[in-house]
Amino acid sequence: MLFETPHLSAADERVLGAIDAMRSDLRHQVRNVPLKRQQGLRQALTADAIAASNSIEGYRLDSRDVEDLLDGEQDVDASDENKAETLAYQQMMTYIQSLHDAPDFSYSKGQLNALHWMLQGHHGSRKAGQWRRGAMYVTDPANPRIAAYTAPDGELAPGLMAEFIDWLNEGDLDRPALIRAAMAHLSLVCIHPWPDGNGRMSRSVQTLLISREGILAPEFSSIEEWLGRPGNTWEFYKVLALTGGPVWSPDRDAAPWIRFARSPRCTMSLSLACPPLALPARGGPVRQAGPEGPAGPDGSRPPPGSPTHPRPLLPPRRRVPVGGPGDGEQTPAA
Repeated sequence: MLFETPHLSAADERVLGAIDAMRSDLRHQVRNVPLKRQQGLRQALTADAIAASNSIEGYRLDSRDVEDLLDGEQDVDASDENKAETLAYQQMMTYIQSLHDAPDFSYSKGQLNALHWMLQGHHGSRKAGQWRRGAMYVTDPANPRIAAYTAPDGELAPGLMAEFIDWLNEGDLDRPALIRAAMAHLSLVCIHPWPDGNGRMSRSVQTLLISREGILAPEFSSIEEWLGRPGNTWEFYKVLALTGGPVWSPDRDAAPWIRFARSPRCTMSLSLACPPLALPARGGPVRQAGPEGPAGPDGSRPPPGSPTHPRPLLPPRRRVPVGGPGDGEQTPAA
C-alpha cells in the first residue's frame, strides 16, 4: 500500500492552472533566448539544484563553486567529501536530464538502483544500488536517542518498491504531473528503500517526473534550489513529518503534502526560475541565486561562513540502520 493521491479542491485546481500558464510562458521566453545563453543558464540552474539539495543533507558548497567543479576546475575551496558528493550528484542529474525526452522510457528497479549507485557508489559500499535489508529509523534532530521516523521493515522494501514502480508507470496518469511528482517524492522518501541517499533520490525522482511532462526542460523543473533555502528547509521537514507521521503509515492523509507542493512559494521556483530580467547580458556570466539566503537591499549576499550567512534551522539528523550504528551518515531524513 502506498500513499493515496488526495482529491484536489477547487483552490488546488486554480493554483495548478496558474502554475501551468506561467510554465508555458517561461517555455516560450526561453525559446527566444540565444542557444549559447540558454546553455549557460541551464548550467547555472543545475549547479543551484545540486548545491541546494546537498545542503539539505549537510554538505556545504556554494553554487558558484559547484559550477566551477562542473566546469572541471580543481582549485575549489571545498573539502574532498563535499567535492565527491557534488560530482556524484552531478553524474546522477546528468543522466536524469538525458531521460526527460527518451521515447522508450519506463521506470524500473534497475533504473532506480542505477541512479542510486551513481549517487552513492563513490563511498565504496556494496550496499549502493541495492534495497536495504534491515530496519531503518531516523533520529530526532534535537535528541539522537529518539526516533523521529521509523521506516517500514527491510523485508517489506522490495515489495513496496515493486508497487511504487508499477505506480510510476501506470498509476494516477490522469492526475497533474506536479501532483504525481509530489506523491512520488512522498512515497519514496517514506519507504526509505536504500541505506542512504534517500532524500536526494526522492527529490531527483520528483524532478524527473516533472520534466517527463515535456513543458520545461529538467533544469527548469527542479525544486531543490527552493527547498535548500534555510526557512524553506524547515517548512519542508515540518510538512513531511505532519504527513508521513512517526512510522510508515501510508493510510495517512496526503493533502497537507499536496498543499505544500503546489503552494506558490514552492512551485513558483519552477515557474519563475528564469524571469527575463534574470537572463545575463550577452557574454556576461550566468549566476542564479543559490541557497545562500536572502539578498540584501543592494542585491548583495553575505559570503558562506560569515556571521550573517543564514544556516539551516534543523541540524543534521542521523539515519541509523537498526542492525548497528555507523552505517548511516550525519544527514537529514529527507
